[in-house]
Amino acid sequence: MIAVAYFFIIGFAIGYVFLILYIIDGWDKTTSSLEMQDFHSSIGVSVVVAARNEENHLLACVKSILANQTTALFEVIVVNDHSTDKTLEVLHSIINDKLRVINLPEGLKGKKAAITYALEKANYNLILCTDADCTVSPTWINAHQIYHADNNTNIQTGLVIPKDEDTILSRFQILDFVATMAITTNGINRKKYFLANGANLCYKKSFFEQVNGFDGNEKIASGDDVFLMGKAVTDDVYKIGFLKSIDAVVTTKSEQTWKALLNQRKRWASKAMKTSDKNVVRIQGFVFLFCLVILLSMIISPSIMPVVWFAGLTALMIKMAVDYLFLSKLTTYFGQRQVMKSFIPVFFIYFVHILYSGVVALFPTSYEWKERSRA
Repeated sequence: MIAVAYFFIIGFAIGYVFLILYIIDGWDKTTSSLEMQDFHSSIGVSVVVAARNEENHLLACVKSILANQTTALFEVIVVNDHSTDKTLEVLHSIINDKLRVINLPEGLKGKKAAITYALEKANYNLILCTDADCTVSPTWINAHQIYHADNNTNIQTGLVIPKDEDTILSRFQILDFVATMAITTNGINRKKYFLANGANLCYKKSFFEQVNGFDGNEKIASGDDVFLMGKAVTDDVYKIGFLKSIDAVVTTKSEQTWKALLNQRKRWASKAMKTSDKNVVRIQGFVFLFCLVILLSMIISPSIMPVVWFAGLTALMIKMAVDYLFLSKLTTYFGQRQVMKSFIPVFFIYFVHILYSGVVALFPTSYEWKERSRA
């Protein structure tokens, strides 16, 4: 029995190593070669930002979009979702013909309703979405236009990374995001599973209308990205793309407190079991079970079952080594190598985070988002 437990634990560790190698290989094989110079397109772009109580971040967000280096026709539509702070004052302080500010009508609320309403008002077929607490690169619009033109995509997503604020909390989020970017890239490149991040998402308005937008998941507060991606999978997986290019990176703010982070992860976990992409669930479930197996084996006293305890310790060390190599590669790509100085504490925090997210996904609880309570 003890021998079986030993080989079971080590088998999990070997499986994890192969999973990470599989993801790295998919990341390496994904290239987005963009000819940024002398690109001209007749395709107009409607940039959509849903905003609720974002007075502290919205100015930087909108300015970064308006500062984009492109000759393309584009507009920026910011939808005010019944803000109770100075969001509208901030928006009205920006004088630019490309900026359109609209208020979400009474009876409608939430990000999905705001995006849907914006698309009804949009002048162009190519929709580019980001979040109100993000800033975009100066070539963000152009890069998405080129990638879309080269690949004829219905929907494409791109790189998102939090800002480094030189704290364990922000560095945990950076390492979490870069890993997620690699996982997302691998899945889309191989056409095996499909994730997305709504802070850097581009799609055709005609595609959105064809799949009836967020119908069927409109009551779930989060998921304006993955649920729409799920509909794209049903429509045509070969018209889904990942724009792996620093030219199109979006920088998001880090959550400022552990309480806010846990609330965010509770929100994200609430959609995990509702996704129709079973391969995503399988990967998440495998990693959750691997961490749970390590935890349970390490709880056992080494004096009672030393072989099982040693197997758990070995699996933990294997995971640490593989994660270090994996994250070192990714942080180098993103120019964030300094974050690896916090790897050891972040590794153990992330270990607990995986277990927490798994439990919340299995047993959802209420959370708060944009000063609104969600079930």
